[in-house]
Amino acid sequence: MKKTLYVGLLIATALVSFSCSENDNTEIDNPITETSDPVVGTWTLIAKAQVGAGLQEAPTSCERQSTMEFRANKTFTAAFFDDQEEACVTTNSNSGTWENIGEGMYEITEGDTPLISNVTLEEDTLTIDFDGGNNVIFKITLARVP
Repeated sequence: MKKTLYVGLLIATALVSFSCSENDNTEIDNPITETSDPVVGTWTLIAKAQVGAGLQEAPTSCERQSTMEFRANKTFTAAFFDDQEEACVTTNSNSGTWENIGEGMYEITEGDTPLISNVTLEEDTLTIDFDGGNNVIFKITLARVP
């Protein structure tokens, strides 16, 4: 019995001794990085609609210059363009934070106003639904900028 215990302890000691390398700090040397959310990137407007109000129109060439950029640090910037007095001008620029809260829902916050939005991603097309109140959903569709 003592011989079996001795051999078992010898094998266990050998396994412990040889299983550790000189530098076993893989957590420090190779930190686990969070996979980027699929919305991270720069997107340009390709379609817009007001569901509930029955309005859907193709954006003008000026409006197609509108972009949203979602960064990996969970911040975003957006610039929306429109034709005004025969000139293409920025009508709205904003920035804020975003968070993927699961099941296709994102919290997009500009200033102190969080907005829960349904986000659908199909290949390189991103669709964001914003609740506009009064049973109207604003829907914008964006294409990923290569």
